[in-house]
Amino acid sequence: MWRQEIHQCACRNCQQAVEHPERELHRRMNLLLSRLDEQQRRWYVGLESQRVGHGGDRLLSQITGMNVETIRQGRRELDASLTGRPVDRVRLAGGGRPAVEQKDPTIEGALRSLAEAETGGDPMGEQKWVRRSLRQLSEELSNQAHEASPTTVSRLLKKWSTR
Repeated sequence: MWRQEIHQCACRNCQQAVEHPERELHRRMNLLLSRLDEQQRRWYVGLESQRVGHGGDRLLSQITGMNVETIRQGRRELDASLTGRPVDRVRLAGGGRPAVEQKDPTIEGALRSLAEAETGGDPMGEQKWVRRSLRQLSEELSNQAHEASPTTVSRLLKKWSTR
């Protein structure tokens, strides 16, 4: 969640061999940014960009390593008084990639037929296992035109076993 590394400023002044008075300010800005979440970084750098004025987006991009479009997005959100931004979360609700089973509703049935043929253990008991590795199951699903990583296969098998 938090950035670990501290970006090294790439602005013209900080790249000079001689000490520049803004070098320490840029280092401290990047130290602060390393402790903020993504929207706080966007807003802070957007605010600094507005303060600088013309050319601020590019300069702050060099100083912080943030994308110019991200800085512009921060300025737009601040101009809108953060309207529509959730207070209790970093990202908007509903974001992210849809689950594999939503994109491909037949994948669970395909995995089930693969796994049932390779399931071992007590048929009446709770403890069962699949003889194939997650990677092998993922590759077999891929051969059947169902794209699923080994992590997704694991999640689907756990979902299937808890029903």
